[in-house]
Amino acid sequence: MLRYLKAILYLLAPRLAFSVTGLLFPDAFDNLFLVYNILMTLAFRLAIYSVDLPEK
Repeated sequence: MLRYLKAILYLLAPRLAFSVTGLLFPDAFDNLFLVYNILMTLAFRLAIYSVDLPEK
């Protein structure tokens, strides 16, 4: 079950990054916003990927 949650979070990382980037940098220019969004997406995906799930 946790494996599926990790996969869902991994797929939702771009949307989560878009929301967080919009909150952190509301006045950013379009190109700068895109760069922040890409970096935030990579950060979220690396964080989700690095989470170790407990084995049964």
